[in-house]
Amino acid sequence: MSNQNRQLYIVISQTGTLLSRILKQITGAEYNHASISLSRDLERMYSFGRRHPYNPFWGGFVIESPRTGTFKRFSETKVLVLSVSVTEEQHAELKEMLDVMWKRRRKYSYNYIGLCLAYFHVVWK
Repeated sequence: MSNQNRQLYIVISQTGTLLSRILKQITGAEYNHASISLSRDLERMYSFGRRHPYNPFWGGFVIESPRTGTFKRFSETKVLVLSVSVTEEQHAELKEMLDVMWKRRRKYSYNYIGLCLAYFHVVWK
């Protein structure tokens, strides 16, 4: 078995939503959203984002697709896709971790305090 025989995909994006534009102003970063996918077609991307495309305040751990939700609603989204080689074992471990996180998804939410503190360049753990 090869040590690097699988790929995972990191998708970074700038959707153009109000929140993403605010984050861009605060951070100066070109992209401010990240998703991870285990498949090249990116049909199942895991991320912390909006649970509903029209409600920016109710967020958490979500499964995204380029053809639905926020990505569909904001068709001018800028995206950069990075491909990372991993071993079969690492790929399986990540899949298991994502499955566990998905089962516990209701426990995760946005960190609004961290967002506000970022505006003032305050580091908070």
